[in-house]
Amino acid sequence: MPQGQRGRHAPVLGMSVPGRDPGGRTVGAHRDLGAPGSPDGDTGRLVAPLARPPRARTASRERRARVVTAAVALRQSRSRHMRVLRALRRALEVVLVERRYAQAQPPAGPPVWSWKPHEKAFAATPWRLLPHLLRPSEVSGDDVFVDFGCGDGRVLLEAAHLYRFGRVVGVEVVPDLAAAARSRLDLNRHLLASPRWEVVRADVLDYEPPDDLTVAYFFDPFTGPVFDAVMRRLEASVERVPRRVRIVYVTPAELHRVLRSGRVRRVRAGVAGRLRTGGRYSYFVGELLPAADQIE
Repeated sequence: MPQGQRGRHAPVLGMSVPGRDPGGRTVGAHRDLGAPGSPDGDTGRLVAPLARPPRARTASRERRARVVTAAVALRQSRSRHMRVLRALRRALEVVLVERRYAQAQPPAGPPVWSWKPHEKAFAATPWRLLPHLLRPSEVSGDDVFVDFGCGDGRVLLEAAHLYRFGRVVGVEVVPDLAAAARSRLDLNRHLLASPRWEVVRADVLDYEPPDDLTVAYFFDPFTGPVFDAVMRRLEASVERVPRRVRIVYVTPAELHRVLRSGRVRRVRAGVAGRLRTGGRYSYFVGELLPAADQIE
């Protein structure tokens, strides 16, 4: 071996020379050393590694597709299970709530009543929705709660049981529903934290809100000119006896009528319910102010 080549190995035609990609991984780049006796000799060019055969690429894509399909199926299965669990939890909570309260014998069928224009047919407020809307810490013995369209008295019962209102009042035009509300509160009078309650059987157009009312509750009971008339009477009451009246409005389809006068200040709004009520209910809570405090 010549002296100048001592300690070195002779290059081998087509030798693979390791290298590194931008991520730092070693790749087997192929060095083209040229053919012996070629004019170019050892060119030192690096040639990209051979691509995977089409069969391998197809198998890789199929594996990825199977993984994605399995992940989607698992997510859908979990979603179905969660819906079932939520429904079971809701059913259990309804049973527990209704077992806590003594229940009157339900009517044989829906109430027989000829609903007037702009009056909505009765729909019961879900149990346990009220505490999501009105915090017990915001209520004192000086407050008076009025439920406009109290139906069979669910909200009226929870207002009298869970809060320390000085008085709770339900207004209901349908005789059967007003009787059911009275029966419900009477059967549970031993649970009530509020000392006084009453159910007034009247049309809201004929009902004059008391001048000590401080919380007005609406579960989307009427629309249009009926709602306008109720708001005008609340505003007149606040002018006679200046105070702030909280308006709790669930499913506020007529919110523009509440805000029209410029005297209602928004306290909070959002969506309540989810697990505990079996549905999602939009709501608005505001304060009706005297004209002297009108919002600009």
